[in-house]
This record gives sequence, structure tokens and C-alpha cells, in this order.
Amino acid sequence: MTLQSIHRVFLFSVFLVTAFPILHADDQVQPVPDGKEDSSWTSLFDGKTLAGWKASENKESCRVEDGAICVN
Repeated sequence: MTLQSIHRVFLFSVFLVTAFPILHADDQVQPVPDGKEDSSWTSLFDGKTLAGWKASENKESCRVEDGAICVN
């Protein structure tokens, strides 16, 4: 094995060790029983407005488009 191939194997191993748990975590989400809301989370964005937000002094720098926060 050359030094370059050892380096590639090492980088790939680091990627697997760090990325796999993050990607796998989405599969671990538990459903809320009986349709009750999960009170342990607080929604910060309603998907429509920036009510309660103050991103900067320039009010035109932030807006909501298609349910996403857009920042200039």
C-alpha cells in the first residue's frame, strides 16, 4: 500500500465513524403515543412569519419564502 492509499482509507474510516451515527440518528426518532404533542420541544419558527424574531437592524435582510427562512 502506498502512503496515498493509506491516507484515503484513514479518511474514509474517519468519515464512517463520524457520519454514520449522525445519519443513523434520524432513524431513531420515536413517535409520540396517542397523537399527543411532545412538550419537550419548543417551536421557534411557525413556517410562515418571523414573529418574535429580530435578526438584524435591517428588516429587509431576513424573510420567509416557501416555509424557509432566507437571509441576505
